Amino acid sequence: MWGEAIHLERINALAYRNFRYISGQKQFKFNNKINQLLGTGRTTILDILTLVFEPKELIDSNQDSQTRTVIEMDFTADDKNHVLYWAFQGSENLQVRISIGDGAKYETITDQEALEYLNRVVKPHRIGEGPYSKLYFPSTKEFEMISHKKMERMLILANSWLKQGFIEYLFLKDGKINVVLHAHGTFILKECNEPERVKVSDLLALASLVDEMDSGDITRVVLLDDIFPVPYIELQNIINLLYQKHQIQFITTIRFNGPSKVVNIDVPMIPNQYRQNGEKIQ
Repeated sequence: MWGEAIHLERINALAYRNFRYISGQKQFKFNNKINQLLGTGRTTILDILTLVFEPKELIDSNQDSQTRTVIEMDFTADDKNHVLYWAFQGSENLQVRISIGDGAKYETITDQEALEYLNRVVKPHRIGEGPYSKLYFPSTKEFEMISHKKMERMLILANSWLKQGFIEYLFLKDGKINVVLHAHGTFILKECNEPERVKVSDLLALASLVDEMDSGDITRVVLLDDIFPVPYIELQNIINLLYQKHQIQFITTIRFNGPSKVVNIDVPMIPNQYRQNGEKIQ
């Protein structure tokens, strides 16, 4: 039925021209496993991947631009391939269309129908401090809305990922998350130093994602934005585990030492898909 959620499974490629302060044309391809962004403008790419499924916010975030912006994305959702072409300038939509199909047969929707379709796609699960991240503990309202039982499940999962690190384990007491630090005692999460607080926040956000895996509104695309400002060994193990067990696609701005596809955004592929009326945009 029209109006039902559309479940994002992976992002295959992104091309854009003149978005925010980044001029010129850029294009990137992603694999369905772990993608590591290197170079300048990494968070901007994550913003596009997040906000393309919230059209009004994407336009608002780029409204100061006086140049024509083009965004193209190839993504898979509900077992169908989608190819998006979207051109706008400032707050004015110039053209938007989405071709949807299974590789053999495609149908195309345009303009307002296409924008409403994008709004129905469950956007990527973004983790890290920032306005477009889904969860950031303990400073967001989402934290206060999590049930006691779910939080306990998340803590059990997060504790299973902590191995011989500075953080020994986490527990819930009087509705507050407590952190046991190796050789330093126990602290309420809000009272921890920022590196430990951020690390625990990101661990819990990942745990929340895993806890929601069986729900109907979960996405299988995860964006990690400059998280874990301390040694990354637990994160690398967690990412590998989540990919192997749940086939989650990761696109991350952090340096990742495990197997991954490196996407150097300072040396982009030259786009060959920017077209209007069949002609390449120069």
